Amino acid sequence: MGLNDVLHDGAVNPGELRRRRERLGISQRRLGERAGRGLSTIQDFELGRKVSAKSIALIATAMDALEVEAAAPPVPTVEVPAEDLRAVLDEIRALRRLHEETRDRVEALAARIESDR
Repeated sequence: MGLNDVLHDGAVNPGELRRRRERLGISQRRLGERAGRGLSTIQDFELGRKVSAKSIALIATAMDALEVEAAAPPVPTVEVPAEDLRAVLDEIRALRRLHEETRDRVEALAARIESDR
């Protein structure tokens, strides 16, 4: 929360918070979900209606977090060709078969050892 978002009595400025939210294209519903508050609480706050201090703190914290996320550089993605993915899946399937065969052999060997006792 920046200095422009706080009134002299320490309360968050509803109008400024609404402008910040709209500038980022964030809905009241999304802000409410992020803050752990209902849509009506966000609406009441932005309309200047009485909202608990705890709700105001949660709303301000959520708005700050959403702004930080919006300012963060996008996470790069890696394009993997479909044929490479198919090859990896084939390897996984082969390893799974090998694992099952090995497990079956170990179980058979353990049963044989147990019966020899």
